[in-house]
This record gives sequence, C-alpha cells and structure tokens, in this order.
Amino acid sequence: MNNVTMIRIVDFGYEHAAVPIENARVIMVFAGGCPVADVGRTQGPGAVLDASRHIELFEMQLGDSPMAPGVASLLVEDPEVITPSLQLCRDALQAGRFPVTVSADRAMTGACCDCPTVALFGKVGRPEMDEFAVFERHPAVLAGVRAATGSAFQSVPANVSILTAHALKKSRELFVQALGTLNAPVHLCIDIDVLAPGVARNDRSLDPGGLDWYDLIALLDLTAAGPGIRSIDITGTRTVMPRSPAAVLCAQLALRACAMSGARG
Repeated sequence: MNNVTMIRIVDFGYEHAAVPIENARVIMVFAGGCPVADVGRTQGPGAVLDASRHIELFEMQLGDSPMAPGVASLLVEDPEVITPSLQLCRDALQAGRFPVTVSADRAMTGACCDCPTVALFGKVGRPEMDEFAVFERHPAVLAGVRAATGSAFQSVPANVSILTAHALKKSRELFVQALGTLNAPVHLCIDIDVLAPGVARNDRSLDPGGLDWYDLIALLDLTAAGPGIRSIDITGTRTVMPRSPAAVLCAQLALRACAMSGARG
C-alpha cells in the first residue's frame, strides 16, 4: 500500500459532506486509476466520481441524504488499481465499516469478502475469472441476465440460482425465493449492463431488454430486507463518459449504495 496514492474526497458541496476515514461508517472506493486532476475528463470510475459532485444529495425515496451514514470517499490512482482497491475493502470490513466500490469491470466481484453473492448482471459471456469469483464461491444468485453465451451457462454450478431479466419483469417473487437460499448477508455486485440500454445510456451492452431504475432499486431493497447486504460493488463503468447520463446514473446508484450501509441483515 505504500506506493498507492489515495485522494480523500472531503466535500461534495452539500450537507452531509464526506467525513474523515476514521469517523466513517461507509468507505466509498473509486477504483479509477486516473490522476485526480483528470477526473473530470476521464471515462470510467473517475467520471462517476466527478458526476457525484453534481447531483442532489437528498433522495425522495430515502427521505434523507445518502451521505447521512458518514461516508469517506477515496480515489485509487495506482495503475494496478484492483489490488489496492480490494485491500481498502477488506480493511473496511475488518474495521466493521461498509465498503462501496465503483470499478471498471468485474475483477472485484465477490472477491473482497467471504460471503454469499448476489450478482445483477445483464450479460454473461465466456466464463472469465471475474465470473468464476461469483459462480465458484458460496451459494449465489445471478439475476437480470438478458444475453449470454451457451458456454457460460454450461459452466454455472448448481449452487447458483439464475433469473433472467424477463423472469424478473414478470415476478419479483422469484427473486425473493432465490434470496431465501442464502443464509448470510451478501456481497452485492451491480453491473450497470443489467439496466436497459435506454436507461443506462452506455454503449457497453446494447442488447435489447433489461431493467429500469426502479426495478433495480426494488432488487436492492429486497436484498436488504432478505439476507442483508455486507458490501456492494458497482461495475461495468469502463465506457462511462464524463458528464454523461450514464455517469450521473452510476453516481446516484453509488450514493444510494452508501445509504444501504444499515442493511446488514
């Protein structure tokens, strides 16, 4: 960790500004790998960080600011961004804090804590290491899928419950039933490709179908009410451009995730 530069974001410009890390209940990590001077001009997690400074920090559904739990926000600038970001998450968990991570891809999925996983993925491609991190660990729920390769599905073990986006649109009760197979608070991974292309406004996944914003928020709430949530990572932001609708959506999702810090089951 000695060679890693971390920038603490201390003020979002609103009430409930970010707090010092020693006083924080939530640690929000932007696995950005970009100089802080370029955050406003860099795509990916840096673009999400920049957007988080330009949205209202009061959410009608919550009736409060998502920063209210006390959030310390860190930007990881190290070129090898995954290792230090994972260490920050593990340190946060060990200290009894709630880690929320924004990353470019699924390399961090399920890797920061030893617990069941709920993965909200719109697409499942060839079984890469990040997906094995979900499939080969504890009992898991993979929900929201609207596009996949056959080889990926053939690699999914029996301990993973799979729900397509079409199934979720027809019945959220199926998601509740799948959550019932998990016996501990979960690591929740949200890949933004779970959202319909017209909602996410991102070119990472253009396959038709997918969830809308309120579908996604409902799944978060159901997970919190069911097994509970131990940590959250928001991924798939590599192609998110600065000051874009996708950046604003991801920023709002990251801040909403901070407000889930009390949802530990």
